[in-house]
Amino acid sequence: MACNSALRRQLARECQREGLVLRLAETKYSTDNAAMIAILAECKLLARVPAASLDADIEPNWAL
Repeated sequence: MACNSALRRQLARECQREGLVLRLAETKYSTDNAAMIAILAECKLLARVPAASLDADIEPNWAL
C-alpha cells in the first residue's frame, strides 16, 4: 500500500485539503509485506494462538 503511487497522491491531496502534513517513508523503504503477514496469521491460527484485541497497544517485542 505504501508503494502505491496513486494512493500516495490521493493521500497527499486530502491531507493538504485538511491542513495536515503527510509523512510517508520513501518508496525504496516500503515493501508489500502482506504475504509475510498472511503466513504469520496462518501459523498462529494453526497453533491456536488467541488473537490480540483490536484496541491492544502496539508492542514492538510481541512474540511471533
